[in-house]
Amino acid sequence: MGLLSRISAEFSNSAENNVQKVKFSFFDFIQKYSLSHCCVFSKVDTFYMSSSSWGFDGETILQSISTSDFWDGTLKENKWNSFSTEENNLNSILQFFSIRLKHNFQYVQVYSANDKILLIALEKEPLEKSLLEEIANDFLSLSEDLDFFENSTIDEDFYSITISIADAANEISGNLSPSIKQVLNHSFYTEAFRIIWNLNDFPNLVHYNKNGIIHLSIKSESNITGNCLAHFLSSLLKEIFQNKTSFIKYEY
Repeated sequence: MGLLSRISAEFSNSAENNVQKVKFSFFDFIQKYSLSHCCVFSKVDTFYMSSSSWGFDGETILQSISTSDFWDGTLKENKWNSFSTEENNLNSILQFFSIRLKHNFQYVQVYSANDKILLIALEKEPLEKSLLEEIANDFLSLSEDLDFFENSTIDEDFYSITISIADAANEISGNLSPSIKQVLNHSFYTEAFRIIWNLNDFPNLVHYNKNGIIHLSIKSESNITGNCLAHFLSSLLKEIFQNKTSFIKYEY
């Protein structure tokens, strides 16, 4: 085999390997299926807890800590498990939801595989079987990284602010073990991103960075002060961080 042929073959193999390694980001997964209330549980030692969350609140994230024995006795692995008011088995799952959210859902559909649990809560009707099959297939290749960046030019009319939520997440998760805090904190990050991303009406821009840092740029004809914007964001993020919003740091 000539040199050019060998290089071409190696490049092709490398490309194929890269394709196999491509994973859905959590954000892309949520957007693809238009999921409004979704949570991923990850296993740490003998416990499961929320590692990525979308559409829930801080109390629900904290209440997600559960034993592997509970889930082993509740779920059948590699298949969808349904809970509903109709089947009279919803209460076993509602224990994980906050008082504010507990009565919002009529159906919860849960899929378990490879020490990960996908929970989808629904207010009116369950998802159809064909859609669930597609969701389960993508879930198996889900990456919980939330890196998100809108590659747009920010001109001088934009007002930019950086929101650091790591300290607030650490405070609200309290005295839990470092390994559990690390997992839970990622859920706090994804929920905080959800709240700020929902403000992202064009032409506003949002950029999530690792370690709980979110950059928001807003275009407005009115004069926006950093203090005013920080106060507004803290009022929204109280849903996640409750009385710990004072630990959120802003730079503007």
